[in-house]
Amino acid sequence: VYLTFLDIIVVPFTPVLVIGYEEDFGRSSSNLAAWRCWGWSGVRVNTAFYQNDGWRNVILAVNGLQHVINPTVELFFADTTVARQNMPIFDQDIEGISEGWTFKIGVQNLFKTKRGEPSYQVASDFLRLDMNLVLTDDDSNLNSPLPYFFGYRPEFSLKGNYAEVDLAWQTTESIVTTASFFYDFDNEMVQRWHLGFRYEHTPRLTSFMHVNRLRPFGLLEFRYGMNYRME
Repeated sequence: VYLTFLDIIVVPFTPVLVIGYEEDFGRSSSNLAAWRCWGWSGVRVNTAFYQNDGWRNVILAVNGLQHVINPTVELFFADTTVARQNMPIFDQDIEGISEGWTFKIGVQNLFKTKRGEPSYQVASDFLRLDMNLVLTDDDSNLNSPLPYFFGYRPEFSLKGNYAEVDLAWQTTESIVTTASFFYDFDNEMVQRWHLGFRYEHTPRLTSFMHVNRLRPFGLLEFRYGMNYRME
């Protein structure tokens, strides 16, 4: 169910989850209730703006640009009759679901163009830039060195305050460059960054290179490979 006002789309949601435990489970931990009720309420608000530009570039194979701006705001609040830290976790998707509030604001900038022969041109994404800011309440149980908000299932989110930027540049019809970084406000550092490159030699043969840095785990990964599609 969603509501529309002018060009703004509003999607509210309010589910409730009731969990029951057997008596043996209740006796294994003191002060543990036989039932746990968990509910949350939230809203997503988004819209889109469009702007067309006739800019052309032969080297980058750009034949006009359409700029699409998609701002999004999400607010999520959850509460439970038994706090998560008082529950023995056997299933992360049941006892480990999130509590408290989370606020996310972001904007996606998408630049589209037309590519191909003059007699046959198709729409193509030239540049995509996603920027998001996520904030949570101070009482949230921060349980991950890499917090992340899952918009499609916010109850499974890993709480934390962070900003992230993702970039994908379709440089030509055959070359794609990607980059991203993730800044953690709680630890005041860039916790993750990524650089990637893909080249399409033929419609069947593609080579790629990725460099990933995960600071919490002391991991620096370099990956290179080729894909060949057989028909």
